[in-house]
Amino acid sequence: MSFKITYSKNFLKHYKKLSNAEKNQFKNKLKIFIENPTHPY
Repeated sequence: MSFKITYSKNFLKHYKKLSNAEKNQFKNKLKIFIENPTHPY
């Protein structure tokens, strides 16, 4: 399965304001999603 993740301007604006811990948490969740889109998290 092939898909593309895009981010809205609003998302990027708010993402920049996150702390490093929050950004790392998002990156970890995104990695899980990319590896297995049906994962429950």
